[in-house]
Amino acid sequence: MDSSTTTDEAPPVDFDAAVSAPIDFGFLSGPTAWLMAPTTAAGDALSGAGFTVSETADGASVAVVSTRLPRHRMTDLLNQAVTAGMRVLVLTHPGGEAMAAEAVKNGAFTAVAEGDVSSLNRLALDPLQPLDYPPGPESAELSTRLVDAYEARVVRGGANRGAESTTNPTSGLPSAAALKLRLAANDLGNAVRVMSFAVVHFQYACTRLSPEAVSLLLRRLAVAFRAACETHGELFDLDEGTYLLLAPGLEQDAAERIAWAMAMVTEAYTPDPQTPIFLAVGHAGPECSGDLSTLRELATRAQTAAALENTSTVLAAAELVGTMATDSELEVTLRLAEMAAQMHSELNPAKVAQIAFEIATGMGFEGPERMQIRFVAHVANLGLARVPAEGGDDTGTTHPLEAATYLMATAGPLVAYAVRHCREQWDGSGFPEGLAGSDIPTASRVTAVAQAVLEGGYRPEVLTAGAGTAFDPTVVEAAIELLRDGALHP
Repeated sequence: MDSSTTTDEAPPVDFDAAVSAPIDFGFLSGPTAWLMAPTTAAGDALSGAGFTVSETADGASVAVVSTRLPRHRMTDLLNQAVTAGMRVLVLTHPGGEAMAAEAVKNGAFTAVAEGDVSSLNRLALDPLQPLDYPPGPESAELSTRLVDAYEARVVRGGANRGAESTTNPTSGLPSAAALKLRLAANDLGNAVRVMSFAVVHFQYACTRLSPEAVSLLLRRLAVAFRAACETHGELFDLDEGTYLLLAPGLEQDAAERIAWAMAMVTEAYTPDPQTPIFLAVGHAGPECSGDLSTLRELATRAQTAAALENTSTVLAAAELVGTMATDSELEVTLRLAEMAAQMHSELNPAKVAQIAFEIATGMGFEGPERMQIRFVAHVANLGLARVPAEGGDDTGTTHPLEAATYLMATAGPLVAYAVRHCREQWDGSGFPEGLAGSDIPTASRVTAVAQAVLEGGYRPEVLTAGAGTAFDPTVVEAAIELLRDGALHP
């Protein structure tokens, strides 16, 4: 890429390697996407979703930038498109979530993962994505994917477990606590490869073994893994048959060789031939990201995908674009929510979400509807990331629309519509549309009360003062009952 490009120059138009033939939908002549720089993956993703890919802005309904570009190059292209008044779509690859969040903050209207064919296809069918109507029941399925991923990661998998000891007592290897300290040191440079591997079916295969025999088997595996990895980096035992290797300078092909060598050792130690154990390995390196925490997340995702196979499997994170699409979009969304809170000293989005979840539970909601309420509460203010910190009194009137536009493509119309109306008030005096009473989505009403609980210091009188005017009285009643019972507290 030509790093000398500035916002005043025309974007490159060499698209020989970037564009593949669009799918012929017969009845549909897809909208035109202006792919602003040549990346083969981006061109293929757009074409496969029904867009006609163009090398110019003429007649294009959307401009597209890819997180596979160098950061400075992507920023220059985004500025060009925003200055020209174009809607900008960010195509996100695994490891590019931080760049995508920054691009949305700086003017892109949404970020969609390269592998999210369904969302890209919906954008191709309806590039303007209108939100001026209450979504019907048929929209529910479109809003479950990101919410399900949110539940799996933030709710069920959100607690960071780790032993206090920096040494695993069984294997003698550095523990999860030691890994946390090592990552905090942040002195490994930018060319690090992270390998995450887990012994699959281990507990089930060892059901007939004594605790002493299980410990002996784990120690033998640890010795074998250490021998395979000791010249390449630092090996950590995260417990329960899960390990992680930090390997500066390790190339992808070398990582594959190490992984398969460890897989052969793992299979050889199978305690019960009727229930073989095997190794699932995921790895991510500089081809994905230079950020260590991102590499760990990507390697873990790849290892989780590898564990779904019924044999030893080694997967590179960079090869799992489709599999990781939802996780990438969730990561961008949560980053934007945090970014907005930091820019505007807003309430902690995770705490607001937890309060909303408790209120919804107290009101009798359960299952997908309750989780959707929690997700809406978590991301309700992410549009503030698009509003300058010195934006003044009008920041609140614009950010719900910004957030809804961003969420429409990935989280679906139900979530987007609820976030759009989180600043409405029960008596109709809110914004953006002055909805009143039960016309305001349930998730929006619960979110408003959850924010008031946190902002008001968990004092019931704050809610009572707004019941029937700012807040739904039924939601207020449920929240006050939880406060008095001690179920909601700082």
